[in-house]
Amino acid sequence: MDIVNKAAIGSVGSIVPGVFIPLVLVWIITFGVLFKGVKKGIERANRIFLPTLVIMFSIIVIRALTLEGAALGLEALFKPNWSKIALPGVWIAAYGQIFFSLSVGFAIMITYSSYLPRKSDINNNAFITAFSNSSVELLAGFGVFATLGFMATKANVPIEEVATAGIGLAFVVFPEILNSFPGLNGLFGILFFGSLVFAGLTSLISIVETFIAGVQDKFKLSRTKAVIIGGGLSALVSIIFATPRRIVLLRCSGLFC
Repeated sequence: MDIVNKAAIGSVGSIVPGVFIPLVLVWIITFGVLFKGVKKGIERANRIFLPTLVIMFSIIVIRALTLEGAALGLEALFKPNWSKIALPGVWIAAYGQIFFSLSVGFAIMITYSSYLPRKSDINNNAFITAFSNSSVELLAGFGVFATLGFMATKANVPIEEVATAGIGLAFVVFPEILNSFPGLNGLFGILFFGSLVFAGLTSLISIVETFIAGVQDKFKLSRTKAVIIGGGLSALVSIIFATPRRIVLLRCSGLFC
């Protein structure tokens, strides 16, 4: 919580160096990729970031499945509660998750599809995208719930008492669980937060690319000018997320619920 440095509602606070410096480094990498363009920048970056992300998180998942209580967590993940199936809120949450996960309505799919060759197999591309996304989410589910099962077993409490969501799960519960691993805590901590970094980088690059492409096409600008204008404005706005006020902003935007 010293790093998070959360502020009270209604206040902004000063820049938090522990957040601002990594934010600058992330934007430097993002700009470096975007300046190179689609083929030499985004495509090459994803060939490195995505396999690395999957490999890093797969190691965590394999370790989580070997922990005591992992079966308890997997039972909580896969055991259906049929009494909830007819509730509208369940379906709304499911649709909200998959729409957010697949970036439907973000213009990301439209932007990336515009880079495909004219005679591309759209149906096949759509299937691969959806299947890959769901596969990684299922992999993450294995790792998260197996780890929560370990935590519940160790604390001798129901899994509902250790399960949380969003920023609390990523930056409070999971670090505590990793610290309680029976070995190689530092390694798995690096793998976990490294996975978050790579996942965040790929998401940031794809989101920023949408309006950079729009600015470039609308105003007939060069790639470099579009990145400077579009990416530069985004980077300036993002500074507010390096203040204690960012926690409230993230919750209000629906990123952490």
